[in-house]
Amino acid sequence: MYQFQESLPKLPLPRLEDTLEGYLEMVAPLLSETELAKTKAAVIDFQQGSGPALQKQLEMIDRSTNTSYLHEFTLNSRLENRLSIPFSQGNAILVSPVLTIEKYSCTRFAATVISHVLRFYLKVKRRELEPDRDIYQKNKPPLCMAQYENLFGVSRIPGIKRDSLQRTKNPEHIVVIRRNAFYALKLIQGEELPTWEAIAQQLDWILENTPAEAPPIGALTTLNRTPWAITRSYMSVLSQENAHSLDLLESALFVVCLDETIPTDPEAAINNALYGDGRNRWFDKSIQLIFTASGQLAIHDEHTGLDGYTLMRLIGEVYQELQQASVPLLDTTSTQLQPPTQLRWTLDRELQEVIEQASTTAEHLIVQNPIRVLIFKEFGSDFIRRHGLVPDAVVALSLQLAHFRLCGELINARTSVHTRGFRYGRVEQAFAVTPEFVELIQAFSEPTSDEVRYLTLKRAVMAYVWRLFDCKKGEGVHRHLWALHTLARYQGDVLPDIFLDKAYTELFSKSGITIVSLPGEMGMELVCGSAWDYYAHDIRYVMEREKISFTVASKCWDTEKFIQILKQSLLELGKLMEQFYGNE
Repeated sequence: MYQFQESLPKLPLPRLEDTLEGYLEMVAPLLSETELAKTKAAVIDFQQGSGPALQKQLEMIDRSTNTSYLHEFTLNSRLENRLSIPFSQGNAILVSPVLTIEKYSCTRFAATVISHVLRFYLKVKRRELEPDRDIYQKNKPPLCMAQYENLFGVSRIPGIKRDSLQRTKNPEHIVVIRRNAFYALKLIQGEELPTWEAIAQQLDWILENTPAEAPPIGALTTLNRTPWAITRSYMSVLSQENAHSLDLLESALFVVCLDETIPTDPEAAINNALYGDGRNRWFDKSIQLIFTASGQLAIHDEHTGLDGYTLMRLIGEVYQELQQASVPLLDTTSTQLQPPTQLRWTLDRELQEVIEQASTTAEHLIVQNPIRVLIFKEFGSDFIRRHGLVPDAVVALSLQLAHFRLCGELINARTSVHTRGFRYGRVEQAFAVTPEFVELIQAFSEPTSDEVRYLTLKRAVMAYVWRLFDCKKGEGVHRHLWALHTLARYQGDVLPDIFLDKAYTELFSKSGITIVSLPGEMGMELVCGSAWDYYAHDIRYVMEREKISFTVASKCWDTEKFIQILKQSLLELGKLMEQFYGNE
């Protein structure tokens, strides 16, 4: 698993002058002449003033760490976030039923998935997992595997000012939530796995014995982090029973949520995966496996320690195991499982009031943060590649074009690009608005020939791809400038003008669209979603060979209208590709 880890290159620290030059290039299309002049003056002042000293400090950090100059900044920023996890940095991937209920009963399906997840865990524990490879490069170089340490036995523990990640060494149990009641199931003895039948029996016992209702303790994990930290501390000292239950939850391998809901479409299913009812969950856990009453599977992750590609590896391997076995078989060892242990809670009036308030607030937030879904079936990655263009680039440009048509203005759109080709690499943000994209907008906004529009599309695609390449090479602008900003903020009350300027505060740092893509070419039908408070709009998509699945979260758009415009924009670009590819 780690055979290439030490030989992976370290994430490079870009030169200050390169980052500042790239910064001006990225924000220029979004600024007026007056605003751009002000931004240029702030950049020059930073380059001649405090910038070099901050850069030297980053160089010292870079030389003194085995991870990267960004590693601690990234971890701190996520742990210092005080917002509710499901409504700020939770993610979910919906796995459309890979096996039908005719083939598996609900508990049999859940037990089989749990069994395969446990096998994946043992691969990680034994360091037997084959290293990931960058399939988009010709020689398929190895990728960093460090994030797999954050999949199992990891919980985010709330703190008053900053949270922490707790990793349990050699966990042997999971926690199952049903009707707000929590049960601990010890499933591993040493490295011996139970049969899927034994797990299914435990799940059946829980279904038969769960009380009609239990206090929704899980709603507490939807609180903003500081109130939750205070409440958790109070709970743990109120009774030994509470402390023991919290310990079982936080030390578990992962959480399994057995929902009674039956989502009837992908939109209802992804919203259930992200939020549920805000109660039958434990959002502090690194991963939660969510099973609906109809047998649908989703996985929810807390984003601090891992990114989507890591989760996709887990999903992909479990999926392959499910597809290959006509009858699910695991180890033949007849391990005798201990009966499920129900977690008990001591609740006084104050805790009951906090739980009730958390439940009510979560209900309101769920209504206010719906995720909309578009399953675009007209074409997918195969069609775009056949016509000589890069699928992710075409989709990113379609999203921006749709936004311009909806709102009549350019907006900073950024795409998450993984940097796992470097040791402890996470993600970089590639700005998708380029001068070539501005030309594309003009071509589609004015009476112009289709041929001209196609040529501007090709140029915009290539400009976007070069931005992605820069990020993949560790030469991105966003994270370096953000690290300089964070370092300055940590050390003084007065920030340099560059970080107070509109270009940084409104365009570069906070607002806009964040675009996240996941590969969907493993034969699975996937929908991924998130509700991020950092940005005004969050768009995720899964690129499959014959279709593209989008989720759209926005605090201010008419999302239904946006989806209609997005579909039309994709169709227009597809028509141009069919009409002109090969005739340039």
